[in-house]
Amino acid sequence: MKKIVVGALGVIMAVSLAACGGSGSSSSGSNKTDYSKVTADTAKRTVTVYAKVNGTYFTQSTRHYVVFKGGSNGDKSVMTALGSEKDFYGAMIKIGGEPWDKMIPKKIGQKTGGQKVKVTVSWKGHKDVPAVKTLKTDKGTPKIDFRFSGNIKNAYKNNTGCIACLDSCATGIVSNAAYGFGDIEGGKVKVMGNSKVLPKDGTIVKVTFALQD
Repeated sequence: MKKIVVGALGVIMAVSLAACGGSGSSSSGSNKTDYSKVTADTAKRTVTVYAKVNGTYFTQSTRHYVVFKGGSNGDKSVMTALGSEKDFYGAMIKIGGEPWDKMIPKKIGQKTGGQKVKVTVSWKGHKDVPAVKTLKTDKGTPKIDFRFSGNIKNAYKNNTGCIACLDSCATGIVSNAAYGFGDIEGGKVKVMGNSKVLPKDGTIVKVTFALQD
């Protein structure tokens, strides 16, 4: 009699687990967003990365806009990317990007060239907010002219994680031609995240890079 009862209980438990999706799986797991994924849309010529807002740079100046968390500058940017700069570079090539690759490391005042890149930021309730609106300076509205600088060799060599820099950079994959190298760190302009526009510290946002030519 005891064997029959135990057997019956075993069947009931097995049926219950099956109804719940099993003891080691979740039916909703496949629907979770992979925030580490860098996505290329060849039709729209865009690349998207997910990043966390870093509230430290609402009040402190930085030359780093979007930097991969695994790089040495991962905690020094307005937004900390969850996907790598190497994957980002590959995605930019995939959508037709042509790296400029002409920056000379540490040459003060030098400005990047290359294809123009439009950068926007999206989060809940806000879609495609222009990068310029997410930033502020001590002199008013920042100057923004993002370009596909390239720099993949230096990216591997230096491992800073830099995806997008706020001045011209010899390591960042995308950088800002509006300011020369050294303009921000040299104190000519102070650039910060705009807390009146960006969501609070730690919020995950989606950053979209679109080739313009």
